[in-house]
Amino acid sequence: MASVHANVTSLVCKNGNHASQSKFPSSTFLPGFDVVGRVSNAWKKELVPSSMALVPRATLTFDPPTTNSDKAKQKHTVDPASPDFLPLPSFEQCFPKSTKEHREVVHEETGHVLKVPFRRIHLSGDEGHFDTYDTSGPQNISPRIGLPKLRREWVDRRQKIGPPRFTQMYYAKQGIITEEMLYCAAREKLDPEFVRSEVARGRAIIPSNKKHLELEPMIVGRNFLVKVNANIGNSAVASSIEEEVYKVQWATMWGADTVMDLSTGRHIHETREWILRNSSVPVGTVPIYQALEKVNGIAENLTWEVFRDTLIEQAEQGVDYFTIHAGVLLRYIPLTAKRMTGIVSRGGSIHAKWCLAYHKENFAYEHWDDILDICNQYDVALSIGDGLRPGSIYDANDTAQFAELLTQGELTRRAWEKDVQVMNEGPGHIPMHKIPENMQKQLEWCNEAPFYTLGPLTTDIAPGYDHITSAIGAANIGALGTALLCYVTPKEHLGLPNRDDVKAGVIAYKIAAHAADLAKGHPHAQAWDDALSKARFEFRWMDQFALSLDPMTAMSFHDETLPSDGAKVAHFCSMCGPKFCSMKITEDVRKYAEKYGYGTAEEALQRGMDAMSAEFQAAKKTISGEQHGEAGGEIYLPEDYVNSKERSTTSSSHLCPGLVLLRSELQAHWHHDYINGVNNLEELGASFPTGISGWEWIFKYSGFQARMLPDQAETVPLNLIRVMPAQGACIFLFLVLLQEVLTTQFGLANTGKQQIQHVGHAIWSWLELCQNDYETTGNLFLICLLPQHLELDPRLLWQPPPLLFGPLALHKYEAFQQLRSLSAEVLLDHWEINIIGNAIYFSMTSSIVEFAIRKQLKLRHPLHG
Repeated sequence: MASVHANVTSLVCKNGNHASQSKFPSSTFLPGFDVVGRVSNAWKKELVPSSMALVPRATLTFDPPTTNSDKAKQKHTVDPASPDFLPLPSFEQCFPKSTKEHREVVHEETGHVLKVPFRRIHLSGDEGHFDTYDTSGPQNISPRIGLPKLRREWVDRRQKIGPPRFTQMYYAKQGIITEEMLYCAAREKLDPEFVRSEVARGRAIIPSNKKHLELEPMIVGRNFLVKVNANIGNSAVASSIEEEVYKVQWATMWGADTVMDLSTGRHIHETREWILRNSSVPVGTVPIYQALEKVNGIAENLTWEVFRDTLIEQAEQGVDYFTIHAGVLLRYIPLTAKRMTGIVSRGGSIHAKWCLAYHKENFAYEHWDDILDICNQYDVALSIGDGLRPGSIYDANDTAQFAELLTQGELTRRAWEKDVQVMNEGPGHIPMHKIPENMQKQLEWCNEAPFYTLGPLTTDIAPGYDHITSAIGAANIGALGTALLCYVTPKEHLGLPNRDDVKAGVIAYKIAAHAADLAKGHPHAQAWDDALSKARFEFRWMDQFALSLDPMTAMSFHDETLPSDGAKVAHFCSMCGPKFCSMKITEDVRKYAEKYGYGTAEEALQRGMDAMSAEFQAAKKTISGEQHGEAGGEIYLPEDYVNSKERSTTSSSHLCPGLVLLRSELQAHWHHDYINGVNNLEELGASFPTGISGWEWIFKYSGFQARMLPDQAETVPLNLIRVMPAQGACIFLFLVLLQEVLTTQFGLANTGKQQIQHVGHAIWSWLELCQNDYETTGNLFLICLLPQHLELDPRLLWQPPPLLFGPLALHKYEAFQQLRSLSAEVLLDHWEINIIGNAIYFSMTSSIVEFAIRKQLKLRHPLHG
């Protein structure tokens, strides 16, 4: 084995100058079809429509016809030291109209110039280009050569001048921004100092074994882009080194941020070596698999010494993170006895069988400190395995699962003491309504270490489609804060996935991850959606394909029914045809308004009503009109009446359901306090105009509007709040904000998310106005709308995910840390929480406000110190 290892290592590490090899000819795997030429022609045609270049119909897959020789390669490897690798489609073929670019960033301490990759999508006309995150790694390099050793200088420098420690967490705690941290910050478009602080806190990890020099660093954490892991690896029944290396290249081409080699068959060591030398993304393993192979598959023959040697062997190769099921304790195993599906984790079942055989505690748990010492020396991150995860909906959120999660928290804190990076693995099979509890408990028990979940699968009824059942759960738990999503392929529960299954799983999970980024409000997430939507509305078909996650599949679906060259510039698709395309109709309406010079919506509305009224008047003279008694233009109401009706219904009928329920509830709570407030105003000498109720006066004359400028809010509003009871003032502000939420200075709010965000913006504006008024500020600080998943524990209010007050708002939760510092006991004793619809209304009772006043504490806007 040692000689084979030496041969493999010497072969794959001869990188030389890494000169790019010639590209594989398209005919190698796409006989008779030149994708690059086809895309080039289509692009030219869109840029210069008059050329009308011929655009052939797209094909759905890149896979070549499978020969008997290919099938043999997929089943077994003849010579593990010299595999016969399979050809891979090129970057250009997978992503038409895209180029792989690099952004240069200088590491100030060392002067190293970092070349950070990204994908640039070239758009037509004046649209320019759009840049996206890229995981595909260096291109056009033969797997026999291996990838360039990007990190060699970085690691060598630290080994020469630094202490005998190499973990990113260690450097982060020392205030040092490493090359890896700067690289990750550039990829995420965030401040390097923020990256360092998150790693130091343990809230993010950068898996980067000092021996994996080919790695392009990436970061896993809940305040960063949600990442996707792809599992690959052979079994005793199927696959080969060639096939598994192909899967790695294929998965990363389509967006996998990490891969895990879960090989359990032949040539485990050699397979992993070839994968590491050809992977630009972090590689994880489950070391217990190889340890079991060393003892001929008999769990009872495992020992700590065998397991330790396996850890060192894999760390020496460059494995970036280990999954170790150290939380499967002897006392937890009986908790699985009444489960429907028992212990479904392979690693968990191996440890459980060993524990029961000797009635001893899990050796991984007993030797946790020794494991940490090994990981510390190589900077191997730990993914603490969920060996007792539920394998069915029936078993979700049971005692065994959460007992192990609690132990994961203990192991996490012990790892941090030795500067070892950690993430926690999660389920599994969880119905949607039970997903938030998993996220909440992980945040609390594991101190916000990154959460890494397998799905979760939200139903058990769809074998063959579990990439869909799990992507639903992945999107949900990703939006709640999970940092890394382990993909599930269509073959889950059925067999070993092939290259097509790998792609299907990666694409499904990239969708889930991006949906989660949108829900979290990541500052760059929606730009991609907006670019594609704009291309779709403008019928820029080639741009729409290029901006897709899977351009060739999108193009092939379009070409199934409209394969001609003219269809690439047509303003319709085969779904609606030329007469019923809603976007085409909308475009025509806009052109019509522009043609006839309609300056305002009201003018266009009135002219349109006049025209239709005349049309209906004319209809009276027809046989149809006489039969049906059409009155003609009388059905069109006066413009001022229409507008008044719109104003009267806007704030109620167009609010999202959560805000409608919220307002109704608050009106009931506030009515009594409002009466008292008006009475107090009258006692102070206020009077109301005849015929106008106090309620109307407040909304019409108080100036309490979300879009109000600071100089408009000097007297009446603050006086009104002062004379109202504390709770009433809170509710009053909310009602006014809801009244104006559709017409704020931020624009028309059409969706529930926009409306909630506008309310949040307005509240922060009022905080600035009222920051010197203790009672007012004490109330306003505690009014807010939060995602529903935070309803379970008010202590989460001062932890990320951030409040809905603008994109990410990573620092605004510091305001709640100020509140927390008043007195944790008093705060928790005086929370008043009402769960209404899909939102939470929460405030503090008067006693806590009085407490703040007594202490003369100013609660300031977090962005103003």
